[in-house]
Amino acid sequence: MEPEKNKEPSKFNRGMYKGVRISVKTLDKLIMGGILVIALLIIVGVSRGDGCRVTYDSRGGSDVACQTYLYDEPLETEVPQREGYRFEGWYFDEGYGRQAFDGMNVQSDLTLYAKWVPAADDDAGANDGTGACDQE
Repeated sequence: MEPEKNKEPSKFNRGMYKGVRISVKTLDKLIMGGILVIALLIIVGVSRGDGCRVTYDSRGGSDVACQTYLYDEPLETEVPQREGYRFEGWYFDEGYGRQAFDGMNVQSDLTLYAKWVPAADDDAGANDGTGACDQE
């Protein structure tokens, strides 16, 4: 018995593109074009500089430049200087309720406020170097 020559192929042989009339060369160009567009969108999105802006209010200390972080990037702060004061850290609010730490993930625009305390007199309570406190 001879096999039928005009028999329609099974659905598994036709594939998902059974009704599409396009050359392989054209399909390759479309796929490469799509990949190129996606790559460009990723590059533009990352390089635009959009992100989370951190502003520093040094409260009388030396200027600290604003920084831009990508979402969820770890915070890296600078230590400002102020004569006659000791820097106690950066805080999320002017009332110093919650302190910001290096390594915290930045997830929104924010302003950090410097906390200062008067520097203790370096000579206060000093002794003659013997380690003993002055006694009367």
